[in-house]
Amino acid sequence: MPTFLSDPMLTLYVLLVLFAAFFGWLWSRKRDRRTRILATVAVALTVMLFACDFLIESPREQAVRKIRAMEASANSRDWVNTFKHVSEKFRYDSKTKAAFRSAVAPLAAQHNATVHFKDFDRDNVTYLPNDQIRLGFVVRFSATGVELVPFYMEATFAQEADREYRMIGFAMYDYVKRREGGEQKLPGL
Repeated sequence: MPTFLSDPMLTLYVLLVLFAAFFGWLWSRKRDRRTRILATVAVALTVMLFACDFLIESPREQAVRKIRAMEASANSRDWVNTFKHVSEKFRYDSKTKAAFRSAVAPLAAQHNATVHFKDFDRDNVTYLPNDQIRLGFVVRFSATGVELVPFYMEATFAQEADREYRMIGFAMYDYVKRREGGEQKLPGL
């Protein structure tokens, strides 16, 4: 399904609703067959867009859902559920999925660290070749009551054989400078 249908922008909704309202108003004034057909088509297109958006999960929506699930399970120290959304192909700073998990779990427990992800907007989404998507968002870490500086993170997800998107890697950047500031390492690793 094309992403402009499964994950439409607000502009498309506004245009279709205005289109339907205009032809509905025109039909109420003229009451002829032609304007009734135009009004019906406009309403049908609007309803179909709503149906596609709510019934079909786009790659961006799937990636956001999985990041939210990873956040919740990481904060409850459920590492099995956290890493089920991470691909076996995952690499971070030459660490595999297993090595990364082995490094993160004790670090989070030692510092009583929590993580919070936010600001998933459409401006920070890039569709890459080979069924991959890069999603940018803000991440905040806190440890034993100390709020750390936010970071900008870009996570890359790839579609695997079971048609599910899983994280294959991520990069962290300065919150303000983003990519211009160069990649930064995850605190403590």
